[in-house]
Amino acid sequence: KTDTLLIDIIKNYPYIFDKSMADFKNVNNKERAWMEISSILKLS
Repeated sequence: KTDTLLIDIIKNYPYIFDKSMADFKNVNNKERAWMEISSILKLS
């Protein structure tokens, strides 16, 4: 169940995985996204 939830959440942050997006190379945005994902999943 956690795997499915993780996939659904990551879909909201396409710049994490989509190299065609301008923000793909923006490390700060990606770090912030992973922090938000972690918070949603209640992980650290």
